[in-house]
Amino acid sequence: LLPYHMRYKLYNQWRKPFLEKESLRATTTARSSHQRAPKKRSKYIKPLPIIESEVQTGLASRATLKRLSKDNVKDMGRQLSKYAHNNPLVVFTKILNQIESYDNLIIMMVETFRFVSVLG
Repeated sequence: LLPYHMRYKLYNQWRKPFLEKESLRATTTARSSHQRAPKKRSKYIKPLPIIESEVQTGLASRATLKRLSKDNVKDMGRQLSKYAHNNPLVVFTKILNQIESYDNLIIMMVETFRFVSVLG
């Protein structure tokens, strides 16, 4: 387990150049600006495999959250924990967005968090 400040520095580095599709947009604009004016450089461009992993994790977690109900909390919680192990920021951003929209999901999300790893 990492100390609190180290863990959140790590999360900040993962999130800094956006998540999912936004990072892809930032990457394409940064690359197109490199071709036009080589003097302008962005600080960090995510590699495409990382962006692809974020998008796939976001789509899978979104589909799992749509299927979540009181009856299948344990199964869906295990699936979400697998996705959160892959990319926790994407999954927890989706979960927070769902909780903001639907208050009745809070109790189910607490049950789901039992299966999440320590890093998540």
